[in-house]
Amino acid sequence: MADADLSFLVLCVFLLPLFLLIFLKLIVRPRLVKIPIKSRHVFITGGSSGIGLAVARQAAAEGARVTILARNLDKLEEAKTFIRLSTGIDVAIVSADVCDFEAVKESLETAGPIDVLICNQGVFAACELENQDIKEIKGMIDVNLIGTFNLVKAALPGMKNRSDRKPVSIAFMSSQSGQLGIYGYAAYSASKFGLRGLAEALQQEVIADDIHISLIFPSDTDTPGLAEEKKRRPPLTSIIAASSGAMQAGDEVAKISLNGIKSGSFFVPCNFMGFLLSIGTAGMSPQRSYLMAFVEVIAVGVLRIVGLCFQWKWYGSIEKWRAQEKQCISTQQLAEPADLGEVQQPAVDRLMLMIGGLLLAIIGIMPKVKTNRVKYPEGWELVEPTLTELQAKMREAENDPHDGKRKCEALWPIFKIAHQKSRYIFDLYHRRKEISAELYEFCLDQGYADRNIIAKWKKPGYERLCCLRCIQPRDHNFNTTCVCRVPKHLREEKVIECVHCGCKGCASGD
Repeated sequence: MADADLSFLVLCVFLLPLFLLIFLKLIVRPRLVKIPIKSRHVFITGGSSGIGLAVARQAAAEGARVTILARNLDKLEEAKTFIRLSTGIDVAIVSADVCDFEAVKESLETAGPIDVLICNQGVFAACELENQDIKEIKGMIDVNLIGTFNLVKAALPGMKNRSDRKPVSIAFMSSQSGQLGIYGYAAYSASKFGLRGLAEALQQEVIADDIHISLIFPSDTDTPGLAEEKKRRPPLTSIIAASSGAMQAGDEVAKISLNGIKSGSFFVPCNFMGFLLSIGTAGMSPQRSYLMAFVEVIAVGVLRIVGLCFQWKWYGSIEKWRAQEKQCISTQQLAEPADLGEVQQPAVDRLMLMIGGLLLAIIGIMPKVKTNRVKYPEGWELVEPTLTELQAKMREAENDPHDGKRKCEALWPIFKIAHQKSRYIFDLYHRRKEISAELYEFCLDQGYADRNIIAKWKKPGYERLCCLRCIQPRDHNFNTTCVCRVPKHLREEKVIECVHCGCKGCASGD
């Protein structure tokens, strides 16, 4: 009897999971794919700011030929200059409204064949549906959903008839509000949930043409758009949105997004909460990896329990808030309920995430999950504080108001910080010999320093070069270089400022 029980236990613990893995390996579709972006055309909408700008910068740094589309031409010019200053690479810009199909079609035809289309445009406004203006609702649906239909319909003929038969990609920038509904996001969630239906059906329509669909789910991201949205966000929306985890930087989301696109992933979550949501809401979505399919099959029950715990917490918060609101009205107090901090309970969120992670680890699947986490080389802890501080200053500079400044002058602080980051890494490796070659290459690959300008600094005569644009003859009168490259003793004017980056002189002899 004991032998029979042991055999049954072995069957359950070892053989059944093995058979399940073999079965999933045979049936998962579509198959794994790699989508290169180097030297290929990446077309990004909403590319003048926020996540779109960060993705454009990252793609350009990885060697892609980038085109960005937005409505505001002035912002597009600023974005183009920012990318050129930070990477030394020019991107193409197109001004059009994604809600206008004919304008979109003309823009895509002008841009030429597209290898990776990233539909990143989006507008959002948090408000209870009852209080939201119907024009605002229609505006969100038009930009977020109908605009995506316009882009895909205009791009598909060229992508299908491409001469280069390498795999290509269409990516939709959704949101964690496209994975679950959140208080105050009724209209926004509807527009983002629509993207999933579009993505699932479209993948079946285009898979025979080697076109692969990705659906990206960023959480709250540190962008100018989010800062504006928070000003009018209902308090309960902030309480529930806090469960999605810490705010992410645009550069971090950009790297995760591009990695997901290059691997052909259908779901591209951008943090741990998004990863859990992707498993819990997998449903009938396509899955390329049989290992991830195994995780989804095994973990879905566990994550349903975690999800119900979150719902219990959220509905409890709503009930408590409404009770306090009624009490305020009954006592004729116009102020908001006072104990917002008690409602938020961030510790409860962390506890539930820990429970979910622990249960996944117990059933033995977490070590097998391939994530987009970056593996940092030895010595990273020495440079991380300085780079993190400079990244924070960069975000502040990007969000600073430009009132009273010339268009070019508004970008000077951004360039200065980018220059500081590159100079910091350059000095640590080439002059002070304090970091390893592995860490140095890692910093260049991850965009913490500009590889192109560092290559110039290593050449005689360019040791103090401020930016690559200053030595590009096409950007200056008479096909010369910038005035900041002229040695001080040869200048007619003793005080000068480079129009591109604000440099006051970077000649090697100064």
